[in-house]
Amino acid sequence: MGLLIALVSILSILCLILFIMNIAHLQNSRYLMKQVECLMKEDTNAELKLAAPEKKMQQVFLSINRLLRVTRNRQIYYINKERDLRKQMSNISHDLRTPLTSILGYIGLAKDEEISKEERKEYLEIVEKRAKILQDLITGVYDLSRMEEDKYMLNKESLQLNKVLYEVLALYYNEFEIRDYECTIEIEEDVPEILADRKAMVRIYSNILQNVLRHGIHKLNVSLIVKEDKIETIISNDTDEIAKEDLPKIFDRFYMADRMRTGQNTGLGLAIVKKLSELMEGQVEALYENTMFGIKITWPLRKSVQRTGTKEE
Repeated sequence: MGLLIALVSILSILCLILFIMNIAHLQNSRYLMKQVECLMKEDTNAELKLAAPEKKMQQVFLSINRLLRVTRNRQIYYINKERDLRKQMSNISHDLRTPLTSILGYIGLAKDEEISKEERKEYLEIVEKRAKILQDLITGVYDLSRMEEDKYMLNKESLQLNKVLYEVLALYYNEFEIRDYECTIEIEEDVPEILADRKAMVRIYSNILQNVLRHGIHKLNVSLIVKEDKIETIISNDTDEIAKEDLPKIFDRFYMADRMRTGQNTGLGLAIVKKLSELMEGQVEALYENTMFGIKITWPLRKSVQRTGTKEE
């Protein structure tokens, strides 16, 4: 008789536990539905909560909350992407419209039959320069999009960076001299070769020097040194148009055009520098100290050509 009573008591307790668990499960299920409906109606960052303690449902709720966080982060990413795209389209429209308006204006002046040949020639030269600006912008946008889609082809070969840098500096020598720049050049002579695309390397250094000419004042510092397993190049200039807080966004396309629009700046030069360098395994960094803004690029050396050793057999 005592055994029967004990069994009945145990069964009663089990039934009570199952009943409570069932109630908790029903409460959580109903509460889950209410919370989901609320999330669908309102734009909120709220996460799902249990109405009653339940271990299995807790795991389900945790999984759903993780999914909600991932979904929200993706939503934020695409919202920011869309906002940046609209901003870029607005900026590129401005950069296209400015030289195009100028071109149309000077073409109109050149058509005037009463002007002299010298004036007509001057107007046509201005039109040619503005057209070159348009060409550079369109080419830059196209090339950058190809780089981002991994469709930009590189023809890598053995290069000595010091020679490439000397050649690019020579191309801009007259412009820096005309503007009375104080230039400090420190380029090592004994520089190991690296594997890189020559045209891309010329474009990288050209873009940086063009940026100096647009935004610099009168100082240019160029250095190229070898440090064990890498080559480090730094091109810097004094400027009053860049602040330290600009550095995180300095390589964003069109960012410079927002702050310092001059009518010729496309805001793509440094974005292309960064992307091309990364495609050739270079690391790019923006520097700013005591009104001097600089671009530092570190190129890795192959083990077989490191300065501290000889060629591997």
